[in-house]
Amino acid sequence: MLKMRGRFIWGAANPCACYQPLVFARILPPPRTELNGAYMLDRVSQLNWVQAVPAALTLGLLAIALQVFDVPRTMQLSMMGAALSTSTGLGRAYHGHRWAVALMDICGKTSGLLAGLLLGNAVVFGVGLGIPGLLVGAFAVGAYSRNNQSMWWLLVQSWLFFALAAIFFDKIENPYRLVAVVLATQIGVLAVEHSLVWLWRRVAPNARRMDFMLGEGEERAPILTMGWQGAQCAAAVGMAFWVADTVGLSRPYWAPMTTLFVLRPDLLATRSSVATRLVTTLIGAVIATGVVMALPGHWLLPYLFVGSAFLTLLILPVGFPVFVAFLTATVIFMVTQGNASPVLNAEDRVLGALIGGLSAFVTQWAAHALWRRIKGSDPSR
Repeated sequence: MLKMRGRFIWGAANPCACYQPLVFARILPPPRTELNGAYMLDRVSQLNWVQAVPAALTLGLLAIALQVFDVPRTMQLSMMGAALSTSTGLGRAYHGHRWAVALMDICGKTSGLLAGLLLGNAVVFGVGLGIPGLLVGAFAVGAYSRNNQSMWWLLVQSWLFFALAAIFFDKIENPYRLVAVVLATQIGVLAVEHSLVWLWRRVAPNARRMDFMLGEGEERAPILTMGWQGAQCAAAVGMAFWVADTVGLSRPYWAPMTTLFVLRPDLLATRSSVATRLVTTLIGAVIATGVVMALPGHWLLPYLFVGSAFLTLLILPVGFPVFVAFLTATVIFMVTQGNASPVLNAEDRVLGALIGGLSAFVTQWAAHALWRRIKGSDPSR
């Protein structure tokens, strides 16, 4: 850990450019003898209200509607997952345009879901096409991690929906209805949240904007570097999925999904990212499990999910490790609605983080050793 003037501070890079290496940064307030009211109000105003409030209102309306119309449990989880992922990417932009990313996000997740349903059920020469599709998608995610952060985010979301459909295609009774419902949910969430943000800007024109969410990422990496990173990502995802499936995780996609987030361009950053991800996931899982077990009834879970999603987006500027802990709790609140065992969900989430992290570290260690033997240079550049 980097020592800075005798103090150790654990921080992270831009929380929205999730693939950038975690760094140790000093973020200290100016010296003051007391925490007066003006200072505390300023700190509270710096939180991500402009994204968290519209998201909470939208997710709350969705949770109420799902309860009123008695939507099947599987469909509820799909709609909540689509709504949550759409909310977390609301502030991203491509070449300065937010709507471009929003539309590409909707198309990407919908097409990923549809492709997963089709390839998950397709067999060529006795080989299912779902797993090759996961690896090809992981290659694209890894390659774009060295280029445009908004495009990387879109590819991660598409890959996740593809993985869900390809793995659980045989458990979906009406796949095309599911695709239509997920598409409608994304459009509805986007329309409501953007309308609320527009009203927010009208009522409070000087309020904090979502500009901290924007950014295209670092300078474009060479094609060879992007390809090498993509190959590492595909190999790590394949290893993570194989191990998760072998040990019998009920949601094996959590392991390769973790791999996509923790694999970094260099070995030291990957090791730090894996450790951070595992610790914060464990914290979030333990807290969520305790809260669920203390609930008087599981009918409160949808509203607990909404509240946790609100806090997850609200504290986004605080730092990526804190965001991961809250996001883990939010996901457990969501999936527990379909599985009454919060302990099992927490165990799967933590084991998925462990398997995915170790797969990323082992794969990159081997790739770096191979590259140095062949090229004699640093493969992260």
